[in-house]
Amino acid sequence: MGACCTTGDDEAQAFGRQVNAGMDKRNDVQKAMNILFERNNTFMKLDLRFKARELPNIDSGTKTDSFCVIFEHIKDPGNPENGQWIERGRTEIVVNTNDPSFVKTISIDYYFEQDQEFLVLLHDSDNFENDTISLAGTNYIGQNQFKIQNLVCNRDKEIEIPLHDKEGQGAGTKGYVTINYEEELSCTNQDLKLAVSMFEGNFVENRAYFIEISKIKPHPSNESIKIFRSEKCTFDNEALIPFQEIIIPVDCFLCAKNAGINIHEIPLKITLREYNQMGDHKETAHISTSIGNLLNGDSLITLAGTTHEHTFSLKRNKGQLVRTHSFLDYISNGCEMAFIAGVDFTGSNLSGANGLNLHSTSLQENQYFNAIQQVSSILLNFDSDKQVPLFGFGAVVDRRYYNNVSHCFALNGNSFRPEVQDIGGIQDAYMNTINNVQYAGPTFFAPMLKKWNEMVSFECEKNTKKYYTFLILTDGMIHDINDTVEQVVVSSRLPVSIIIVGIGNANFSNMVFLDSDEQPLFCKNTQSFSKRDNVQFVKFNDINKNGDNFEALARETLKELPRQMIEYFEGVDIEPSDMGIPDPNLEVRDYSSYKAMELMSSPHFASEGNQDLVQKVIQEGIADPDTIEYSAFNLSYVNNLKL
Repeated sequence: MGACCTTGDDEAQAFGRQVNAGMDKRNDVQKAMNILFERNNTFMKLDLRFKARELPNIDSGTKTDSFCVIFEHIKDPGNPENGQWIERGRTEIVVNTNDPSFVKTISIDYYFEQDQEFLVLLHDSDNFENDTISLAGTNYIGQNQFKIQNLVCNRDKEIEIPLHDKEGQGAGTKGYVTINYEEELSCTNQDLKLAVSMFEGNFVENRAYFIEISKIKPHPSNESIKIFRSEKCTFDNEALIPFQEIIIPVDCFLCAKNAGINIHEIPLKITLREYNQMGDHKETAHISTSIGNLLNGDSLITLAGTTHEHTFSLKRNKGQLVRTHSFLDYISNGCEMAFIAGVDFTGSNLSGANGLNLHSTSLQENQYFNAIQQVSSILLNFDSDKQVPLFGFGAVVDRRYYNNVSHCFALNGNSFRPEVQDIGGIQDAYMNTINNVQYAGPTFFAPMLKKWNEMVSFECEKNTKKYYTFLILTDGMIHDINDTVEQVVVSSRLPVSIIIVGIGNANFSNMVFLDSDEQPLFCKNTQSFSKRDNVQFVKFNDINKNGDNFEALARETLKELPRQMIEYFEGVDIEPSDMGIPDPNLEVRDYSSYKAMELMSSPHFASEGNQDLVQKVIQEGIADPDTIEYSAFNLSYVNNLKL
């Protein structure tokens, strides 16, 4: 049997969802690359629009002639408190009103993984050529700063802020400014999705082939510009070998001259090439067609061989145009991004770099806390209650009752209600834990991931408008890799992304394996593949080599998150407008109630008295279900709890 395969060399030659970097037609290629980049990364274009109210009178005898100026704070990587303000644009001047609505928008670049701060100034000018005049020649009205995250998280897509003076005084006395945004979307906002297999013809057994798709420039040029190249597949006479699903934004096919054309009439060319390891890939066959014919025509796509005596057929297994949604489409319709974190307390942390404890009580030197702080500073903007379930693993938590290592315990002491409030709660719970547990081992991820997956699964039954980020911080190798892979595969079917941050300088090869960008993870336990790539691994010291780039970690760890969120929701057919619509027939259950019922039905608690006791223990939050379950054979522990 033949098999699809992709190698590192293939990636270097732009196989998969890439654009061939060796094309001669640089302008068209760059356009296609920009489209793919914007779709698959966290960079988004926003148009900001402004209006103001209750501005003070600046001119004598007339009302204010005002305009807005927008600056962005560009931080110094070594010292984020410093930096410079760069002007991003100005509105037109609206004359003789204290309640202006500005027509001109200002375009900015929004990066999900960055903490971006902007400054809006309002000035009065009697010179209407405000794009060229110096602000020093105008009359200052007021100003205020805002974070772009606060704007995009608002379901109404707008915020209102009071204006104050340059010293930050007199808020509201200078008026108010409202800022709203619209995302700059592509022309068509659609993807061409196509799945094809090698079917019949003059294919050669055990040789590898790949396909290219090109756009066709309008007459009189009629030039073909390559915009897609698949992975290579090895032909087998006994099997239909499918290429990986082809996904191309329709905008990649458009030129200035055919921008208004019907999508189904857009011409394209499919070329079949025989793979050559030296890079001289021989053209085997091709066909010129259109998107409409490709989608609605015969399921067999017959390509004419270059020697005119051979033909090759590809079988179309699937073909459709799919409307795409952006990250901000989901956010503006109410999607929240919940955040769960787990911290490694295994014994190897006590002998980290230079023999130092990686859980340093000096937070400035503590990579664990710095990593949580950087990631949470972005994610908590998208979480309305800002409650973070915070766990640890790899330590003995309480030796009074048992001498076993816990691989999933709550840092606030209550695994049943593990949430802490905002970054302050994270700091308090973490600092309270580092000196109050016995560092042990080994490093197991699976128990914690299993619990988190259960929590998300139950939450999904009553709330479809949350996406979860699991943040795991660890200093070394995983010792339950097969069970961990199983839980990662489970999470790939849930609204979950997993971020793993390596602390210190240990061997992180297992983490790199979990971050499987080239091929899906395969679980030996269940004989199943992950549904999507939802793991990102980053080594802290690689990102922050000099110890002074305080925001680089958040940028690196979170850059794939918007794409992963979109892939999940599109994969389960949840539209932005569908989010949060409850099922009226659904019996709402929460995770805690389920665990309580599960424990009370256990044979170890068969008697009525023990069931009542367990219920009371859980309701009071004195012990969590996992602790009680572990102590099932030692009822004296439960009976001695102070109720």
